[in-house]
Amino acid sequence: MHRIKEIVESKIKEHNYLGLVSVYKDNEEFHVSSEGFNKDTVFTFYKYDEFFITTLLLILLEQNNIDLNCKIDKYLPELRHSNKVSFMSLLRFSTGLKDYMGNLSSLRVEDINYKSLSEEKQLNIDFNFSYSLVDYNEAIRFYNETELSHIPGSEVDYGDATRILGIKIIERISNKNYFSILSELMFKPLNIKYETNDLNKEMNTLIYYNRRMGLSYNNLNDFIGLKSKDIHNIYLSLKNGILINKKTFKEMTKIIDFNGINFLSGYSFAHVMSICRYNIIDYKNTNMQIIFLSIFSGYVIYQEEEFLKAEEEIVKGVVPVFHKIQKPKLIKLNKDNVYDLFEIKNSAEKAWYMGPTKYMLAYAFAEKNANVYLIKDQNITIGTITLYIDKKSNNYYIANILIDKKYQNSGYGKKAIILSYDIFKKHGAKRVTLFLDKTNVAAFHTYLKAGFKIQSAYARSYEMYIDL
Repeated sequence: MHRIKEIVESKIKEHNYLGLVSVYKDNEEFHVSSEGFNKDTVFTFYKYDEFFITTLLLILLEQNNIDLNCKIDKYLPELRHSNKVSFMSLLRFSTGLKDYMGNLSSLRVEDINYKSLSEEKQLNIDFNFSYSLVDYNEAIRFYNETELSHIPGSEVDYGDATRILGIKIIERISNKNYFSILSELMFKPLNIKYETNDLNKEMNTLIYYNRRMGLSYNNLNDFIGLKSKDIHNIYLSLKNGILINKKTFKEMTKIIDFNGINFLSGYSFAHVMSICRYNIIDYKNTNMQIIFLSIFSGYVIYQEEEFLKAEEEIVKGVVPVFHKIQKPKLIKLNKDNVYDLFEIKNSAEKAWYMGPTKYMLAYAFAEKNANVYLIKDQNITIGTITLYIDKKSNNYYIANILIDKKYQNSGYGKKAIILSYDIFKKHGAKRVTLFLDKTNVAAFHTYLKAGFKIQSAYARSYEMYIDL
């Protein structure tokens, strides 16, 4: 854990991370905080965030034996299209209903009073508008007067109907006020003492058109305060079958791909769940979670925001600490995994022998006989190897191999070389060759361990071979 602390603290400092990073291993708290935050810091959460809504819906559907594919017309008969919208499409943000708040926003920005405000005041209004409750009857009127943008369930639209309709359905299934049922089904069972006073009004920082400024909530009545341990408690209670059964949780990881219960595919080695844009990273192969609670408005040019860089580098940097070699495989590069190639980074001292992965991609594009493979272990991208296969000329050789700097000197190079033998054999190879720079001593010994022999020695390189 000392190494993990070292990684987290260095990235917090490097990127001036504004927020709290909390690490949990085997349910034990191991907090690492940036300046001004600690494990008892209270963070502001919107009561009506899609995470809470979709989670409550799943709990109530499970309790009342309501199938996810049932239509919502029994609970919202006033909605014209309710006999076409299922709970599944509601949970997946795929209702096909036009965006009501988007419509209100377009009307607002055309208002003469709004236009006369400074850009800063406009941005604050925009920010608070996204957290405002709408008039349900007016929203229903809008939905009923507009046609569906697509067949419900056919595509994700990220519309606001999940929030607006979800709150009303929760109240009608439970016959209780939304927030009282939220407290009853989530907070009380987990003994979470949420805060309602002295919440943080400030949301920093905003990067918008390369400007940095602070934003503030105008009204905190619809917000609560939670601590890092509360978020961890909620996540584990979902995962371990306390709030919902494990079968429902498994479905939960599949049905949401933007808001709400948000399991992203950004990391092959970890689940990511978002609550009000705060992230819980759950590493698949070890019982460890990292929770990021950052002071962040959501209005952001992502590629320039330092806190995102800090989170990504922390998540990926921690992997090698607990990762152990298991069953590596060679997976051929294709359109679905090509972006994984660019995650592979070489160490500075070995960059002389093997350049960035873009050269490997260029080589594969230029040479029709070059076959690029990713080296995967437990679905983690470890490195890449390129095999030159020319049946017509009976020419087979390993063109290049690169192990990510985090996993170098772990035995993956030898494993990948040995795995390549079966691929060569399937294409009829009897002998595999390669050329190697003499100064690349580590690779030379790896090839020897994998069975290669020296065929010819030149002034600056070796020609090596192995008979299959």
